[in-house]
Amino acid sequence: MTAAVTPLRRPGSARVGDAQAKIDELQKQCLMQDVEESLISAILGRPQDLDSVADMLQPQHFGFPALGRMYGACLALAQAGRRIDPLALLPFFEADDALSDVGGAGYIMELAGEFTPSGSITEYARVIVDMWKRRQALAAISAAAVAIAYPEVVEPADAPLAALAGELETLQTTATARPVGPRPLASVMHEFQAFLAEGPERRRNALNTGLADLDTILGGIMQPDLVILGARPGMGKSTLMRHVTRHVAHRGKRSVVFTCEMSGLQVGMGYIQRETGVAISAMKGGTVPPADVSRMVQIANELASLPIEIDDASGLTVDQLHRRVRRLQQTGPVDLVCVDYLQLMRDQRHRGSRDPNRVQEVSAISEGLKAAAKDLQVPILALSQLSRALESRQDKRPLLSDLRESGSLEQDADIVAFLYREEVYAAQQQPADTEGESFTEWMARADRVKNLAEIIVAKNRWGETGVAKVRFDGARGLFENLAQGFQGEML
Repeated sequence: MTAAVTPLRRPGSARVGDAQAKIDELQKQCLMQDVEESLISAILGRPQDLDSVADMLQPQHFGFPALGRMYGACLALAQAGRRIDPLALLPFFEADDALSDVGGAGYIMELAGEFTPSGSITEYARVIVDMWKRRQALAAISAAAVAIAYPEVVEPADAPLAALAGELETLQTTATARPVGPRPLASVMHEFQAFLAEGPERRRNALNTGLADLDTILGGIMQPDLVILGARPGMGKSTLMRHVTRHVAHRGKRSVVFTCEMSGLQVGMGYIQRETGVAISAMKGGTVPPADVSRMVQIANELASLPIEIDDASGLTVDQLHRRVRRLQQTGPVDLVCVDYLQLMRDQRHRGSRDPNRVQEVSAISEGLKAAAKDLQVPILALSQLSRALESRQDKRPLLSDLRESGSLEQDADIVAFLYREEVYAAQQQPADTEGESFTEWMARADRVKNLAEIIVAKNRWGETGVAKVRFDGARGLFENLAQGFQGEML
């Protein structure tokens, strides 16, 4: 006999009030009046220091309203080009009850007299913003708790949970107390000296692709690079991406693959094909011999231990990518983010548009990816389709100009590489007459370019450009170093 389910009921106001009182008590622990007063004192004592915090600290970040309004008044005076001092502040608070409650004009004079030059105004600002974020998080958690326990209508818990996750992610990625704006060249030179000192460590942390000639040109992929890998369909972009993620995973580096075109299962099949040589068509068609099935299961178990994560959500936006990577970073470092492929992403601002401008949308996406790479401090490898216009050229090797119809990809990218396999075009140009001289010439050409691929580094913000020649095994779906002249690892 099934037990009766008691429907959720709206609680009495006393129960909700008790819950809110507990949250209010927690929020009081996130108030630091002495820090907020010290910041106002610092501004009144050295008004020129306001510029160092004005971009990262807002009046609403203060926990004490009167102090927040004082800070806002200081901002208004600075914007008007007026001197900041206690007398200039007084007119802002002539009829302000909040200021009267804490001592009125005497309180402002008291704060001005407490200035000591030893304090760091930027550190005060960081603490104030941090406390604000804590209070906002508690408020969001409180609202979600009430919505989950006492819903207005009975609905799945996913809705309030999703709302809570969104608010917490927004808090995590915004209002970061970090100075912005112009800074002295001396500050940049100090940063450069630290950059030089970190050189050996940075080189160790650079991601190699496992393709020796390519790694020689690039010197590794470093954070926060945005790397664009462009090619026409059928060249093997996704295969090369899987090669890179597999290579770095075997070295303990964690990758996240956002696959907008294929399902997670299809991506997994690509990894299996590389290790076993079993065609994906055979896997899909269920025609894999029993002996291969057992070997594939073993390989699948081995691959399962690699630090590679796959997200196959369609209609991905940059904001969604940013939030999901940020969430993963809470569980451990993320070393590489891959997008397959960029043109299948969507820009939030263009969603629902009846006549979206794709060039503008792709530009917004590439700008967003570059900003995400910088904010997350992780390299992003984004695959990109190229226009079929290059097919009309005699030499079909891609050029940077082939990207210029795709918004600002070329400008935003730190590295632009193209994948080219002449073998693809040779196969399309087989003469109908298999007896003539033209067929003999075609056979020689096809043999010369068989299993050969070129990775053309057309832009490298950090160094050289050039062409890396590698071997492509289409049957197994893998790239590897050319054996000639290379004695290293064949991965």
